[in-house]
Amino acid sequence: MAVTSYPALLVEVTRLLRPRGLFLSGEWARSLVFHPAFAPRTLAMHVPALTSFYARPTPHPPAHRAAPRAHGCLRRDRAACVPHAAWRRLGRAFRAVFLRYVASVRLMLAEGGALSAATCDDMYARVECELRTVAGLVAVFHTVHARKI
Repeated sequence: MAVTSYPALLVEVTRLLRPRGLFLSGEWARSLVFHPAFAPRTLAMHVPALTSFYARPTPHPPAHRAAPRAHGCLRRDRAACVPHAAWRRLGRAFRAVFLRYVASVRLMLAEGGALSAATCDDMYARVECELRTVAGLVAVFHTVHARKI
């Protein structure tokens, strides 16, 4: 969703929902994290290229952080970890999708003049290497659902 104001969105959702109506929102966390089983690993220490990739500013906070409790709604937040390495077939597929995302950002940064093409290529190569070799990375999918009471 390309929402700039989650509080305004939830006010409108609350207004439009019928009694017992359900609103559901889901989105990926902006960055990868280490699965708790791999603690005390940190992104900065174990995947520095990925850390610098995520250092770019983000325009809007995710809904699960920005959305306040809506009056007249019961709200629940949940998070699920998706493996991001060769843990299983799903992890390999998700890693491939994430590499496509990094490649698209690489093109935007290079074409927009934010970074040189050589710097973008180097960043992509280092991120790809980390994603293929560092175990324990997961993507977190956040859901927020609210039911009008």
